[in-house]
Amino acid sequence: MSDHAEPILIVMPAGPVAQAISADLIQAGHAVEHLTTGALALVRLCRVQPGQVAVGILVVAHDLPGLAGGALIKAARASRGAALPAVMVGGSVAGLAAAVAIPADGTGAVAAVAVACAPPSAAPVHLPVAVPEAVDLGPPEAPGILLVEDNHTNQRVASQLLQRAGYRVRIAEDGQQALVALSRGGIGCVLMDCAMPVMDGYAATQAWRRQEAAGSHVPVIALTANALVGDRERCLAAGMDDYLTKPVDADQLIRTVAAWLGHGPAAAPVAAAPALTDEVPLVDPEVGIKLRSYGADLWRDAVATFVLELPDKAVAIDLALAASAIAEAGRLAHAIKGSSGTLGAKALARHLADVEHSCRRSDLAAAKHSWQQARSVLDATVMALRAN
Repeated sequence: MSDHAEPILIVMPAGPVAQAISADLIQAGHAVEHLTTGALALVRLCRVQPGQVAVGILVVAHDLPGLAGGALIKAARASRGAALPAVMVGGSVAGLAAAVAIPADGTGAVAAVAVACAPPSAAPVHLPVAVPEAVDLGPPEAPGILLVEDNHTNQRVASQLLQRAGYRVRIAEDGQQALVALSRGGIGCVLMDCAMPVMDGYAATQAWRRQEAAGSHVPVIALTANALVGDRERCLAAGMDDYLTKPVDADQLIRTVAAWLGHGPAAAPVAAAPALTDEVPLVDPEVGIKLRSYGADLWRDAVATFVLELPDKAVAIDLALAASAIAEAGRLAHAIKGSSGTLGAKALARHLADVEHSCRRSDLAAAKHSWQQARSVLDATVMALRAN
């Protein structure tokens, strides 16, 4: 019989790491459950059925398919309205309270659970925690681009576009990882998302400018979801050199990078986003045509990534809104909106923008209404993307 009343929920794909962690925890006297997706985990965490015991501790893979590990922890905590001790396997957990990181092979899980559950006054137990090291994609002799972006669909599209244009790409998922990647050298230009967890693009750029070697200057191009008056000035004040508005046009991206690396003419200034009209297509076919012009597999892979992650994120928004966790719902809506815009899913992106704006105003009723409108076009959007 378990020595611990509340079970530990392991959330990661089936495989040797999950098996090893489960065996270690069971041997230590814990009751263990294992689920393979974020959507299933959120339902288990937030909708306890009669006869079930509420989960007490979460052990989650950092690179969980669909809803990433950090997002799952935040969504579960927001929906439950209570603290949830957590252990992250194979990634950084900076900014997440009562969460401990362990290596990707799962070693140290038992000790990590003890640390995550310890009261604040307990003496700390030091475990190996490291910021994941970015891996370079592309020929080692090619000019290096650091892509700092936490959205997996946007990562896939931008990195493949840049590689096909002859660049070597290093990916970081937050500002903290970006600083580590920059410190390794070999970077000629940075594409920096502005809104990210752990450390945003503004803070990361300011931190890099403070530690950058004298006489050296790596161009930083902001990737922003806004094209409002004052956005460019904010980027420049943070130490950025230029900015592109999401969804980023493929040709504009390549031209801008080439211009800052001295490989091409100066890029045209970014125009403000056009005003939305009532006529918004489900999917803009021109986006797919342009991305396929860089390679048919680029479009196929980007759509596959989006479709894989969409169900888990949709369930997370359902639960966040049901629990009145409006800030978390807005953050998730922003993430799906970014992917939707990149793929030209304009109707879905517009509804999600409405959700996000309602959440910023703390208008829960309006956010729920806009989310239902977004929900109503999810299936049709997926079908249209696959058919495009």
